[in-house]
Amino acid sequence: MFVRKFFLFGLIAVMFNFSMAQASDYDNFKQLNDLGTRQMNSQQHNEAIATFEKALKLNLMNTHKGVLYFNIAQCYDALNNYDAALENYKKSIECMPLISGAHLMLGLFYEDHKKYDDALKCYKKVLELAPDEVYGYLAISGCYSKIDTFESWSQVKEITNRWIEKHPKSYAEIYWQRGMANYFMGHAGDALKDLKMAQKLQAQGKILRTTDKEQFIKKINFWNYWIFTNLKSLQTEEEHKASLKRLKISEVKPEHFLDFIMDFVEHNQSSKR
Repeated sequence: MFVRKFFLFGLIAVMFNFSMAQASDYDNFKQLNDLGTRQMNSQQHNEAIATFEKALKLNLMNTHKGVLYFNIAQCYDALNNYDAALENYKKSIECMPLISGAHLMLGLFYEDHKKYDDALKCYKKVLELAPDEVYGYLAISGCYSKIDTFESWSQVKEITNRWIEKHPKSYAEIYWQRGMANYFMGHAGDALKDLKMAQKLQAQGKILRTTDKEQFIKKINFWNYWIFTNLKSLQTEEEHKASLKRLKISEVKPEHFLDFIMDFVEHNQSSKR
């Protein structure tokens, strides 16, 4: 998820507020944190944990400790040690209760493990702490979309509406999520309007993604194509559900859209389980 990288940098940025820390302790902390980060990035997770735990023995501000616990949690998560990762994510929040990024990262951890109710609680805290931060809205609406029920798509629409009312024509991702909510609720006409706006905004550079930008643009293009070509048959929820069953790969002509047919098929299959 592209939200993760943004908040990772934002969370680590709190380290540089060290005015109340002893200079020598901060220097040692920075050296150890830098070393642990290099070890973590090199997949040396056990070594990184030992380095971060060594740094925790220094006389540090809570924000520094919070970053260290966060890094330890990331390492345990990579080692598939769920309990230890969760414990350290929670310790990170105890040290930085007002840092929205800490709550968001715990939410992403829960979401990765399909604990959507717990993730949603974290994301709601993000919105409480940072009501004008777009990433909170994207995270909570994205989580509701994974639950994939009519009620959860209604939540996606309500949340994205709240952002769009305050910040119209802001980011492609917000209109993309509302467009998908409209589509899976059976409102194909509204979905098409949102996806066309998403296309327009990404063409203007109003897009937040970096690592998977091209894939995201292709996905917008495919869904625009699919909804437009089937708009007349999607006037009611019943007709909408029937359209999911009619999808055939051969119906989509442009070759560069074919990568996203499987996206549609997987959704259709999961809805039947």
